[in-house]
Amino acid sequence: MPMISSERLFMRRLMDHCRKQYGVIRSVIDITVALYIVIPGVLLLARLYYDLLASPPEWLTQLPFVVIPLILMLVISQSGGLILYREAADMLFLKQHERWQSRLLRLGLFFSIAYQIIVAAVLVLILTPVLLQVFQLNLTGIILLFVITAAYKTALILAEHLVQVLLSGWRRHVVKYLAFLLLAAGYLWPSALLITSPLWACIAVIGIIALAAVLAIVRLRLRGTFLADVREDERQKTELTAVLLSGAVDKPREQKSRPWIFRKSNHLLRSREAPERIAESAVKAFYRSYVNIPLYFQFTFIGMTACYLPPFPVNVLVYLSLIILLSYWMSGYRKYFLNSRFMNMLPLEESTARRLAPPAMRLLMLPSVLLLSLSLGVKILQIWWAVPVFILVGLGVNWWVSASLWKVFGVGAADRRSA
Repeated sequence: MPMISSERLFMRRLMDHCRKQYGVIRSVIDITVALYIVIPGVLLLARLYYDLLASPPEWLTQLPFVVIPLILMLVISQSGGLILYREAADMLFLKQHERWQSRLLRLGLFFSIAYQIIVAAVLVLILTPVLLQVFQLNLTGIILLFVITAAYKTALILAEHLVQVLLSGWRRHVVKYLAFLLLAAGYLWPSALLITSPLWACIAVIGIIALAAVLAIVRLRLRGTFLADVREDERQKTELTAVLLSGAVDKPREQKSRPWIFRKSNHLLRSREAPERIAESAVKAFYRSYVNIPLYFQFTFIGMTACYLPPFPVNVLVYLSLIILLSYWMSGYRKYFLNSRFMNMLPLEESTARRLAPPAMRLLMLPSVLLLSLSLGVKILQIWWAVPVFILVGLGVNWWVSASLWKVFGVGAADRRSA
């Protein structure tokens, strides 16, 4: 069996990572997608880019130069982070061989920085025709733009890595975003001076390169972060997979010991009988849900716009339609809650299901109905005292709808059990 060196071990892990990323891309872009969508799309974009340069439109010539570094910053910020290619199993061997561990660390740092430099070079090369023809930037300015972009991304990945492995909790998020804002300002300001003040831009480039060098030295000398490095490597290696699955799979939510809303389990209803207590549980579960609340806010604010823009009496018809649709949605959620596995453990009678429906519907619909009524009232009356008047109207509408309209959509658990 041939002896393996630290360089060969690193190259093996690098090739494994590249094969996994290629497999992830192949799972999304197969031969059919590439032939019918990707390749024609690339050719179409290339043709549009050529036409844009052949006859630049007037709006392009009037754009400030700072738009170019802003585009570069937004694109290159999505090009990945620092990967040191450490694995959890290394603790059994590499922890006892400091020389191998140090060599792997240096190789991972070098290849991550080299990758970011290549990405920056490709992006600047694509924008070079625009820089030459539209902004009349000379070759020296283009080289400076490339250097400052590469230095900015290097400093960014090093700073983000150090924050991820050294901090935790809210401090990690605060320091990470603060570092991003400072580095972004340190990148955009000198980049905007490439045309007007090249000397100050050169000084800023030297400053960013020095910052990146200091961060790299700090990372090489840092000790005692082996497990944090492994965790951060796994996060970076699966970033592409997370992006591709973000539209199909919900991000797992962190389990909190106490929720953000109703933290003390406050009583929502005065009565403490079984129907009211179950109604409270359904309402609290709805407002604590990370899935339902965004949809609820979207429905409400889009509905407010739909009630305000049309003329009278069209907006009244829209308002009534939205109330019926909201009642149908909340009634469906109420039945879903009653048919959940948690509620199936309780001996729920039909009379109890009927008694809990009005208070549950009333509390579920109340915020949206009040805002919809307020929007309609401001549009119709156009005077300040429409606010309290239509708030009272919204309270009355909500009370009537929650007490009667839910009967049209069924009870819920009782319907299922009696079927």
